[in-house]
Amino acid sequence: MDRSPETARAIHQSLLDRSGEAYRTGSFELFAPCFALPTEVHTFEATRKITNEAELEALFDDTLNVLTKAGAQLIRIATEALFADENTIKATHSSRLVIGDRLLAGPFPIFFLVKRSQGAWRLAASQYAVDRPTSFAEALSGVPTQKGKQNAPD
Repeated sequence: MDRSPETARAIHQSLLDRSGEAYRTGSFELFAPCFALPTEVHTFEATRKITNEAELEALFDDTLNVLTKAGAQLIRIATEALFADENTIKATHSSRLVIGDRLLAGPFPIFFLVKRSQGAWRLAASQYAVDRPTSFAEALSGVPTQKGKQNAPD
């Protein structure tokens, strides 16, 4: 396998595109195969440990609810990716919440640890640098924030 940064970035972007399509269509069935279990989602508020499919579906539902309520789309672009070994990619991307042409929140820098598991590339851990309380940060962390308590979209 080609272990170039371009190949690593393409694998990373493919995961972003497939999970993004899952959010656009509301399909947990498209979302779930993008993740290795267990996985962890790190934010400034907390670390959300996901050990089973029910917890993964709760993360999906929490995030989808924020996007749907705000009428927003999640736009993610892979920025850097490198192979750490033949089965591990360390990658970063930029994430934005948008409504049409209007930026609702972001850009947020995000780090993904991507692992090859059962013959497929899957997200094994993520770190979100959402630097202010938002309902998006609340959905990711599973921890209420002041902004999230007010049900604001950003």
